Amino acid sequence: MKTAEIVGAAVIFGGMGFGIFALQSSNNQLQEQLNIAMGFQSRLQDQAEEYAGQRGEFERQLGDMQSQLLCVSNQLANLSNELQNAREQIHPDFEHMLEQARARVAQERGPRRSGGSSPFYDPAIADSWAQELVPGLYSEYLNALDLPDSGRENIMDAMIDFTSQRYQMLGELLDGNLSNDQAADIFGPDGMVNGLADLLSDEQLNELAQYDRLIKQDTAREIYGIGLSRAGSAIEGLDHEQVMDTVIDELFSADNNYGALVATNGSMSNAHEDSVQAYERARERLEPDLDADQLEQYDQFVGNQTAGVDIILEATSPSEGELEIRHARITADDLPN
Repeated sequence: MKTAEIVGAAVIFGGMGFGIFALQSSNNQLQEQLNIAMGFQSRLQDQAEEYAGQRGEFERQLGDMQSQLLCVSNQLANLSNELQNAREQIHPDFEHMLEQARARVAQERGPRRSGGSSPFYDPAIADSWAQELVPGLYSEYLNALDLPDSGRENIMDAMIDFTSQRYQMLGELLDGNLSNDQAADIFGPDGMVNGLADLLSDEQLNELAQYDRLIKQDTAREIYGIGLSRAGSAIEGLDHEQVMDTVIDELFSADNNYGALVATNGSMSNAHEDSVQAYERARERLEPDLDADQLEQYDQFVGNQTAGVDIILEATSPSEGELEIRHARITADDLPN
């Protein structure tokens, strides 16, 4: 019995030892898993704190940007107010000036025989046109004269005054209120020369006459070149240049009174008839070099031009590629004399 009891006790104690070992091993595994979980929890906590800090920084930066945007908006509004104030200081009646400009554009669409309502009768409009255009057109001529400042200023003032007077007299011409002699003196090819005869020498007047005709030719080339292109597409490139060279040569020939608004006898009707003949002479010169389609385009162009009279006041180029033309169109049946 004692032996059996001893063996039984040994077995019991052995089983208990194994159970204790097993429990110890499981405890170690659980402790390791707990340590790993606590490590994850610590890292997650650190990341959460880091993200919270970054979010706070982002919110702070967003607040700063919103403040800067508000500041810029206020500055822009202030600048807009300052710009408007500056405009009003320079031009106290700014809106009134805009209205005047709009009215002037409407008036520049062309004179009509309206018994004195034409803008050409308004000295203020005529003077503003002359003040605006004459210095740019004749500065090169005056520079070539090499005059002292006072002499240059006197001649420029005389040119502006004559041009203003001619603009105003144009209304009288269109209403048939000028004699033929008056019309020839003012609106003939030497109108500007006649207006400055007391200020310039004969040589200077001759140079002015040539310069004035070159200006008119260049202006006509620009305007009629556009008209030729609008009449069709058969005449282009070098052919276009040839046609315009020939047309300008005939229109500004002695036979056509150098392209003046009136003929040598002061008649606008005769000047129109002379220009028709000038176009016919140009066609005869061009016919051997143009094909049928090109001649058809030329005839269309001439038909458009001879249906009336272009009263070209001036043409200027304020910037490259642009052309500003101030002119009026009078139908051939409505010519005064």
